[in-house]
Amino acid sequence: MSHAEDELTSQPECWARVAAEAAGHRTALPATGERVAIVGCGTSYYMAQAAAALRESAGQGETDAFAASEFPHHRTYDRVVALTRSGTTTEVLDLLERTKGRARTTAVTADPATPVVDAADDVIVLDWADERSVVQTRFATTALTLLRAHLGLHTDAVVADGRTALADPLPEGLPGCTQFTFLGRGWTVGLAHEAALKMREASLSWTESYPAMEYRHGPISITTRSTATWMFGPAPDGLADQVRATGGRWIDSRLDPLAELVRAQRLALAVAAFNVITLEHIEAVVAGAEQAGAPVVVQVSENTVAFRCGRLLPLARAAVTAAEHAAVPVALHLDHVQRDDLLRQAADAGFSSVMYDASRLPYAENLSRTRGAADWAHAHGLWVEAELGQIGGKDGRPPLDAHAPGARTDPGEAHAFVTASGVDALAVAVGTTHAMTERTATLDHDLVKRLADTLDVPLVLHGSSGVPDGELAQAVAGGIAKVNVGTALNAALTRAVRSALAARPEAVDCRSYLKQGREAMAAEVARLIGVIGTPRTTAAPR
Repeated sequence: MSHAEDELTSQPECWARVAAEAAGHRTALPATGERVAIVGCGTSYYMAQAAAALRESAGQGETDAFAASEFPHHRTYDRVVALTRSGTTTEVLDLLERTKGRARTTAVTADPATPVVDAADDVIVLDWADERSVVQTRFATTALTLLRAHLGLHTDAVVADGRTALADPLPEGLPGCTQFTFLGRGWTVGLAHEAALKMREASLSWTESYPAMEYRHGPISITTRSTATWMFGPAPDGLADQVRATGGRWIDSRLDPLAELVRAQRLALAVAAFNVITLEHIEAVVAGAEQAGAPVVVQVSENTVAFRCGRLLPLARAAVTAAEHAAVPVALHLDHVQRDDLLRQAADAGFSSVMYDASRLPYAENLSRTRGAADWAHAHGLWVEAELGQIGGKDGRPPLDAHAPGARTDPGEAHAFVTASGVDALAVAVGTTHAMTERTATLDHDLVKRLADTLDVPLVLHGSSGVPDGELAQAVAGGIAKVNVGTALNAALTRAVRSALAARPEAVDCRSYLKQGREAMAAEVARLIGVIGTPRTTAAPR
């Protein structure tokens, strides 16, 4: 089991433990009647939104939630509660320093050996809920459960619902959905925002979140048959029927909304993406994903389009049909696109995302071309990936030294590029090379972590066929959200076909040896999904 999957599945037990310990932290948490601000960054900010709404609706006192960087220092509060798993978040530390002496401060953290311990007046350490993977799940929901329990709003039923959310199959109809909209009301608006963040971080989906009633004011007009609208908590009267009338998929449940967040998290951790060339590739990727019970991305590259006589639609339509009939969610991605005319075919061909590759160009031109591509793609409902750095071995060019000076992605430059281009994900150069047939790549894991800490978009690893299993799992734990694989499937296919023909050199019916090749690719897909640690969305096949 990967770190990410362990952290995801251990949440109900963490909730039970923190609820039992909440009374012991009473003096460090807001008292009734205090004016309180709850702050955080990223996931912690969305948990702060949920906690603030819960406290105020419970009549405990005026409660605001802020991103730590946006805290209004001109306001007066009795207590400021900061949620920070790492204890090193710069914006949180700066806020606590500026608030010192003006309000009582409490930090909720997972690491007792970090600067926040000295920066806050009171500290609650949840080190047993800490996480090794970069994708926050259990610390955030455990911190929220602490605050719910302090308000007297936690029950054993929440824990039971969390276990149900992990055990039950995900809602039917998710395969084929390319747009996810998460809705909430009151305290669950924060949960909806967090679900959307997770889905954006690690899936190839157009993802949004709204207060439920706001969804009626415009966004519902772009709901289609490929949209999943996911409600956290009770829905406004009539909204479900309005969504269904568009042909979209409506998802809700009777589970506690925090448990419902766990269901969404199961879709939104690291995802494997496999490049396909033939129908056999497509069938193998879907079969392997079904064996693993996990979502997957089917990728068609510009080079493959050239191989298919320059026509995108035949292979794309085969992939769309396979996705529609799959037992797991399957997304379709157009990879390494350099031609603008090919980019403009993507939306109508069934793709939900595209990787626009101008990385061969100087930085300024890469940025300009990518910005234009992202603007067009977003206007047509496509999620956009770009590349920064030098990941060699493609377009027939010889491999380069993946660790040569200047080859790897610089975090500061990457932040500027993502901000200016508006892309949704970034392929980074951290030690891989395309088309490697031996698994000897050594990754720069410190760089992976720095990039994950610096950027607020998912990181993509290209050239993953050359990465050993241990390195690959460590990269995912460090922050890689999408893992691209191509050569490994081609190698599996070729080995199986060679073996079959060596055993029966007289064979002329290609179905016999292509079947063995397809089965070999499917086995490699299932194996690599296990290495990456994508959580199951369906029960394992018996």
